[in-house]
Amino acid sequence: MKTPESCLDSKDRIDILLEEYRSLNSLLLFRLTALDRRLPLFAGLITASLATVLALPQNSQTIILLIVPAALLWLARTTVQHARAKEDHLRRIDEIERAINEIAGEHLLMFQSRHPSRGRTPAGRTGNSTVVATTFGTLFILLFSLFLFLETPRPVPDWIYVSYLVLVMLGVSIGPVRLSKYHYRKRPPELILPNN
Repeated sequence: MKTPESCLDSKDRIDILLEEYRSLNSLLLFRLTALDRRLPLFAGLITASLATVLALPQNSQTIILLIVPAALLWLARTTVQHARAKEDHLRRIDEIERAINEIAGEHLLMFQSRHPSRGRTPAGRTGNSTVVATTFGTLFILLFSLFLFLETPRPVPDWIYVSYLVLVMLGVSIGPVRLSKYHYRKRPPELILPNN
């Protein structure tokens, strides 16, 4: 029985792979833009919130000081998710380049498959540095939140807030570790048979 793959000639196979290649490059550009824009925008927003905390009524101050750490944890986790997705895109682009080169019998596409940092740093240098910068910036703002919280008496006991911040800090700190241990796993394609 002929498989669908054997019905395609080399040119068709290359065209299909190039279409996926183009789509992945578009997604990769989206990931890079998301990684580049999120940190300064979000850091500015959080910093502005914390800077105005002391001008607000005490109940509002407490609410902001409770919300900011959760928002920072969300920022750190989603940044790691974007970096991991970027790593997946880079590795798949590498695979496509190699597949096209193999089908063509010559080296036509080489940027990702021969990149000097390929496979050394998950998510590449930009993804990794964005995760590290997000982690350190987040930890700094969390420490600043703790300072603001301890400055004036609050309805929430200090030990509860400190415990909350320690949990958030742990959640933020594991991001770079999780990214450094992340490896793209190629999954075998599933054979989809037509319904009879």
